[in-house]
Amino acid sequence: EIIQLKIDDCWARDSGAIFLLNDKKKLGGIDWEFNGWGKFKPYDSDNKIAKFMIESTNAKYFKNNMILEGGSIHVDGEGTLITTEQCLLNKNRNPNLSKEQIESNLKDYLGINKIIWLKNGTDEGTDGHVDNIACFVASGTVIALTCNDKNDTYYEKINENLEILKTSTDCKGNRLKVIELEMSYKRLIPNDDEPCSYINFYIANNGIIMPTFKDKKADDNAKNILQSIFSDRKIIAINGIDISMGGGNVHCITQQQPNSI
Repeated sequence: EIIQLKIDDCWARDSGAIFLLNDKKKLGGIDWEFNGWGKFKPYDSDNKIAKFMIESTNAKYFKNNMILEGGSIHVDGEGTLITTEQCLLNKNRNPNLSKEQIESNLKDYLGINKIIWLKNGTDEGTDGHVDNIACFVASGTVIALTCNDKNDTYYEKINENLEILKTSTDCKGNRLKVIELEMSYKRLIPNDDEPCSYINFYIANNGIIMPTFKDKKADDNAKNILQSIFSDRKIIAINGIDISMGGGNVHCITQQQPNSI
């Protein structure tokens, strides 16, 4: 079903609703404030997308006045969330809120009780969204972007995040299992140093939609790793270069709605 709505930009992950399920599998949705990643205008139409999505699905509506983009968080569905300090603590988002207040808001609205704070992301446009560097693929299991070239400009930042994940526990107190996925070292945009990430994939019903970057060795390695993780799903690889040139990738232009009663 295709529903039309005027928008300013295509990144539904960030401006769209974040859906919830309660213990009875009833559907809810959160409408957070959206401010164009603190730097891009116009965003008035985008700030209406979440409410439109929630009303269109007959989900229970929850309004949250904190600014938050969906690509800045990842959850395991059981009480653990990962994010980055670069984004959520950025003064262009919620300058009047402390780290503790932001944590409290996330816990109240998402039903989580453990937040793992990574330091920095890899993209400056969103101020370091986590969906380029790490995501949960199963309970207690995280797939994380890695960089093995010590001369790469992102080597220290990426490995700092990797070390945090390897020494973190989930909400149950269990040490995280970390699966490493090496980035592509291609730089697509002239005068822009942002690396190409395979973490920005979408988990669909029975499938995984992942980006590739015409980097055969890295592309094939990423596809093989994802297939080993999601052995029961079909891995569909698409050319992600054009989407990257716009400032995001597959995960960024999608927003899933969980199955409900």
